[in-house]
Amino acid sequence: MLACALPVFIVNGSLARAEAPAAPDFIHAAWLDTSVDPLKDFYSYANGGFLKSNQIPPAYPMWGHTMILNEDNNAFVRKVLESAAADRAAPAGSELRKLGDFYASGVDEAAVNKAGIAPLRAELARIAALRSTKQLPALLAHLQSIGVNAAFGVGQMQDFSDSTQVIAQIDQAGLGLPDRDYYLKDDARFAAIREFYLGHVARMLGKAGVPAGESRARAAAVFALEKKLAEASMPVEKRRDPHAIYNMTDVSALGGVAPGFD
Repeated sequence: MLACALPVFIVNGSLARAEAPAAPDFIHAAWLDTSVDPLKDFYSYANGGFLKSNQIPPAYPMWGHTMILNEDNNAFVRKVLESAAADRAAPAGSELRKLGDFYASGVDEAAVNKAGIAPLRAELARIAALRSTKQLPALLAHLQSIGVNAAFGVGQMQDFSDSTQVIAQIDQAGLGLPDRDYYLKDDARFAAIREFYLGHVARMLGKAGVPAGESRARAAAVFALEKKLAEASMPVEKRRDPHAIYNMTDVSALGGVAPGFD
């Protein structure tokens, strides 16, 4: 957190501080620690109050004002959805009724557990029907259309060179673990994570109906495919360079990038 600080000047070779102006509404004065001299420890002066009153919650690796804003927003959205779900007077087909019904269906654990994987059977059958690589583009296009970033991600973004334009974006994706290092780094920590992940995939396949004797081998096949995607993925530190991830092209040129994929 970096709060607004008082201006500091050099006066006759010494540091001097301007008188404090009236704090505007957008400055959280309680986030400062005015008991600290900002000329000796500006970080504690600017953030001390916030740090004392905002311990990192156990479920989070970090905490800050943007995360507080996000949690407040989630609480507001939840209140809206719970209210919509409870409002049975809303007309059928209305936006309010659709929101309420959709939320209620997601939090009805008994109904979700009873349905099991039935809602996924059509999608699983579509995948199982794949017979050749020529059918793959249509399958992946369908998966992308329902929000599954299979093999890669498709979306939209502001054009880095012209922020008035929204352009299509194709990006690396398709990994179950957070990034390529989890598949490729050769140390004990990542090896343990990979082993746990294989077990997790095997359990999920079992829940999807794969026989117990096959689930581990199929999990290994899933991991092998994801590892190949990881090997082709750009390292996360390189992706911090905007020039590395900004590669403008037109649709007709995409065939040259991936000649085996329509």
